[in-house]
Amino acid sequence: MTFSASNQEPTQDTSVNSTSAATVVSSAQALGTSESINQAKEASDSDALTVQRVLFAPPADWVDPELYFRIEGVGAYDGSVRATRNSITLGRHTIVRTDTYFGRFRASYWQRWTSIKEIEIRARVVGSARVLAYTEDIGGHLRMEDSWASGGSDADGNWTGEHSPMAGSANEEVRLTVPLDRFADGGAIHLRFDTEDAGAKISDVRYVVPRSAIKRDLPTDLVICSYNRPVDCARTVATLAQDLPALERVRTIRVVDQGDQHPADEADFELAKEVLGERLSVVHQPNLGGAGGFSRGMRDATAAGDCMILLTDDDIRPEPETTLRLSALAVCAEKPMLLGAQMLFLFNPTSLFRTGETYDWKALTVRENDPKFGKADVDVRKAHQLRRLGVEYNAWWTCLVPSEVVKKIGLALPLFFQYDDIDYGFRAAKAGYPTDTIPGAAVWHADFYWKDIENAAQYFGLRNALIAATMHGEVSSKDMVNVASRRILTNLVSMRYGLAWTQMEAVRDLLRGPEVLRNASQGDFARIGAGRAKFPETKLLPLHEMPGDLTPVRPPSHEISSENKTLAKRLAYTQMGKKRPGPAAVAFEDSFWWHLSTFDDVWVTDASQNGVRHLVRDLDKEKKMRAEVVSLMRELSSRWDEIAEQWRRAVPELTSQENWSKFFEA
Repeated sequence: MTFSASNQEPTQDTSVNSTSAATVVSSAQALGTSESINQAKEASDSDALTVQRVLFAPPADWVDPELYFRIEGVGAYDGSVRATRNSITLGRHTIVRTDTYFGRFRASYWQRWTSIKEIEIRARVVGSARVLAYTEDIGGHLRMEDSWASGGSDADGNWTGEHSPMAGSANEEVRLTVPLDRFADGGAIHLRFDTEDAGAKISDVRYVVPRSAIKRDLPTDLVICSYNRPVDCARTVATLAQDLPALERVRTIRVVDQGDQHPADEADFELAKEVLGERLSVVHQPNLGGAGGFSRGMRDATAAGDCMILLTDDDIRPEPETTLRLSALAVCAEKPMLLGAQMLFLFNPTSLFRTGETYDWKALTVRENDPKFGKADVDVRKAHQLRRLGVEYNAWWTCLVPSEVVKKIGLALPLFFQYDDIDYGFRAAKAGYPTDTIPGAAVWHADFYWKDIENAAQYFGLRNALIAATMHGEVSSKDMVNVASRRILTNLVSMRYGLAWTQMEAVRDLLRGPEVLRNASQGDFARIGAGRAKFPETKLLPLHEMPGDLTPVRPPSHEISSENKTLAKRLAYTQMGKKRPGPAAVAFEDSFWWHLSTFDDVWVTDASQNGVRHLVRDLDKEKKMRAEVVSLMRELSSRWDEIAEQWRRAVPELTSQENWSKFFEA
């Protein structure tokens, strides 16, 4: 992937980004120069741990700077503001605020999980400026907590000394203090920088705590699971290598390569290796899915000594600062805990996926963590989360796990992918380890709404959800029959026969018991893919194959009064052999099962917008498969308690290092 600064959207490119590669080396050189310049600062900071930096430039030009700071006054119009990663230069009569997504210090989370009573803010100022620290409470009300000005300031933050011009000014150190005492339910801290008649350069702004606040002085191992995304993975590593201060606590970056297209062969990776040296490690193993890749990283990191293990996908675009923020909170937390980063959309880099996640085991679906205050698919330049919201697990696009947890509860279940992260969060909670997701710690990840439901992943989605429900959900056989039968039957009546078969296989394999995972799910993806190929509607066709005279038909609304009644009616239509209209075209955004099921012949756009699928009703196939579903649901109902007990008993063995090692070393 390469990125355009003009429209901030990624475009496909299979070539190596030489500019990105060169940046790794130049960044390392610049960091070396910076280190020699700031030796005095480092000496003065030997008593402090940096827990968050205030950054003024994103890690890539496709990211909107408004995620980092806002400009007001003259500088907003005359172009006098100059920002780099760690500094900002202001002209006259300019205000810069850091009440932004990456600029806020999430005080509520620090008050909740640590015993630290106050946070100190340090910065360097050359020229004439004023620095003010504000707090926002849960209702968004502002208080100025502390201030500093060139030449001195009074209690209200007003200048009391002479304003010296920027040229020839001393490099002054700023130290402000804010108590962490009024953020129990929510709130944050941010900064404001002002200039008057003269300009200023503000640099090296950071939040620090005393090193005595560290509860467990452990390094962080960053684990990247990769499968045949060599360019993506190499750029992820290269982006991290461009920001060495963010990796201050990182011992090793471990790339678990499970494919036959290797990140280590990319130029970006080679140049990152020059910067990171022995801190960058690569291991090769068979494709064991995300569960196997992350389990390998957790095992190897734990074997190298106690640490924090930061799991992350290969196809993210990281904000390296996220590593620093999660690691810092983890070592200062009163109790060992799991910490996660939020997900920002890759194609819409200012949009947040959701603030955090909980899980509804009866419906087998992810929920927003708060129906009123949780935010999903929002522009974080405009929507600001102040309320601290609890979560039940962290997705593994970025999740920090202490090695202590790995020793206590084991590795991931060998589910290949999907639900390994949900299960792990719930298992950790049962063992006494809490979980939270921290706003302002984030990565960019491929937008989920570009992914279609018509794929083999639906097998893992339902199978693994049912497996996890045997362990964590207080659910009955009736609950599971209801949710499984609804998913399968709605696909049947909407002519998605291959998808219905895929989900039926998921239920069948649940009923086979733990034996289904004895090979760590290897071969399941190929097996399901081969079975799906027998159903013609699963094939993605080019758009030009759709008849040219079809105009997409929209549903009368996006809601129905009763799903149960509608499903019963559609099933009755099939039983009676009732004919329905077609052919028709339906856009992906309108492809609700209850809309598709009103036709006998329909062309449906794929979520990726790269093709179309042709669904055609086959009454005989539909009736036959419905009879199979009824039989399968009877078995699920009668065997649920028995099979659930089998799965629960198998967890210690399935998640053990001994079980996983035989697959790692294959």
